[in-house]
Amino acid sequence: PAYAERIYNIGAPRGFWEAGVKMFNEGFYSGVVLRQTEDGVNYIEQIFSIPAVGGLSGSPIIAQDGKVVGMIQAVRLDYPWITFSCDLESMRRIIKAAQNKD
Repeated sequence: PAYAERIYNIGAPRGFWEAGVKMFNEGFYSGVVLRQTEDGVNYIEQIFSIPAVGGLSGSPIIAQDGKVVGMIQAVRLDYPWITFSCDLESMRRIIKAAQNKD
């Protein structure tokens, strides 16, 4: 996504799920930082201003064009409007590295 592009999230926060209710959040793409896994694999972590809580991990982050651009992997409890996600290419590399480890 482009900087300040509006993005969306659909998920079911832990402790709140009712049949027929679809939780919809929106925010903005804020940029990236470079991170590293415990195994030394570099990846790009995207930052979004999506309100998120526990239970939304793994839910999709969707750009304005309808394409999935990431998935929620972490939130900051001290900044509840900050959400983190790997970019898709980094996510693919991390999964591949984990598969090759077995």
